[in-house]
This record gives sequence, structure tokens and C-alpha cells, in this order.
Amino acid sequence: MVSNKRNINFFNINNFDQGIRRQLTEGIVARIFPGQQAMLSLVKIEPNAQGKLHSHVQEQWGFLIEGSIKRVQDGLT
Repeated sequence: MVSNKRNINFFNINNFDQGIRRQLTEGIVARIFPGQQAMLSLVKIEPNAQGKLHSHVQEQWGFLIEGSIKRVQDGLT
């Protein structure tokens, strides 16, 4: 059954007009989709771009769609 009511938490990740665009650092751009209890961040990382070490108190998930990345968590890579 398809609802005629617009679902504000349903997005097309290929539509770059959706989300709140945020430049995190040179070569790293995020599109943020906030909800009431959680948020989704889609992050595009250009080749050889480097982020800054930081942390969040909230639980975080990551999903790599394409390429490779080196992630540091709790001092471990």
C-alpha cells in the first residue's frame, strides 16, 4: 500500500538538492538529513582528503559505497 502522505524521512541519495550541505574540510563534503531521534550523514571524500580526528557521544554507523578508506577508532586503524 502506498501512502499519499509525503514521508519527510524518505530521501533519494542521488538527488544532491536534498539534505543540508556542509563542507567538513577541504575535499570532504557532507549532506545531512536530520530526524527527531537520529540523523543520516552522506559524506563524499575526494581522493587523498584527510579528515580531523573527532568523536561523538551518539552511536555512529558507517557504510562505504565505493573506494577505500582508512578509519581510526579508539586509536586503532
